[in-house]
Amino acid sequence: MDYSFIKHSLTQKRIILFGAGNVGRVTASVFMQYKPAYFVDNDENKHFTQINGITIFPIQRLQEESKESIFIIVACANPSMVIDICNQLSSIGFEQGIHFHLVTDILPRISAITHCRIELIDKGIFIMSEINNESKEYDRKNTIEIKSASTEHHYSVVFGGANNKLIIHPHCIFDDLNIFFFGNNSSIEIHKNAIVNGIISVGSDNIITIGHSLTARSTEIYAREGGIVKIGDDCLFAKDVLIYQSDTHPIFSKSSGERTNQEKNVSIGNHVWLGRHTSVLGGAEIGDGSVIGFGSIVAGKIPCDVVAVGNPAKVIRSDICWSKEEFVALD
Repeated sequence: MDYSFIKHSLTQKRIILFGAGNVGRVTASVFMQYKPAYFVDNDENKHFTQINGITIFPIQRLQEESKESIFIIVACANPSMVIDICNQLSSIGFEQGIHFHLVTDILPRISAITHCRIELIDKGIFIMSEINNESKEYDRKNTIEIKSASTEHHYSVVFGGANNKLIIHPHCIFDDLNIFFFGNNSSIEIHKNAIVNGIISVGSDNIITIGHSLTARSTEIYAREGGIVKIGDDCLFAKDVLIYQSDTHPIFSKSSGERTNQEKNVSIGNHVWLGRHTSVLGGAEIGDGSVIGFGSIVAGKIPCDVVAVGNPAKVIRSDICWSKEEFVALD
């Protein structure tokens, strides 16, 4: 989605926001200059109430609209809820990328569209287009500490709780990075020279540490239930890598009532290469220097200096080393 498409849609179509929660409130403030027509929400207790003077309607209201004349923004960041909303919209004939769009796809581009530097909008959002050395505390003791200027940065941060901290070290490059704190007492630290694109989302009492010189494109990292995700230095993540520290939803034994999918930490060593479409789940421990093949799922221990592939990932080659440099064949 490019800037010109977004700007054309915002100025030429009716803006409708799907989701009247905390993210929806912030989104309404961000897009207020474009005069959103109304909210849609699945919570019937919110129907026909207002946020900032904008009325909330049931989803059935959308069926009265001409698909070509509206621009629907899914103003939600919870992954499972986003999936449900997308399915709802698709079931009544709306197509993602044409008729509706995720706010997480749009937020990092707001500064470019509005030609302004946005710091704090309403409660809990911080969007920057240029950053100098600074450390700031926002509502409910949420803090962002920037050690030094980043090279490039199109990213957003949403605080949905209290006592959370984001630390950014020097010379990072963020391209469409969306960071969400949905609980309390969590921290995310990104070390120097990291290049990151995607989503980082935490609940309460989580710690995510990203080592220096990570290159990650279209990576999604989720931590819940007080878990830890530790990523070492000099790693390379191909596109569409998913790291899930917990299953988010509990599963119980019917006979004993005990939970069977307790959260587990994730540890990724130094100089690890994750192939495209790799999934790293709670309990994964990947040793230094290892390579995980295309489409693999890792939920256990992988030794150092090996190639592992499959579901679950298994070692197929040992005593290897690899380089971040791209191989280019010359005539």
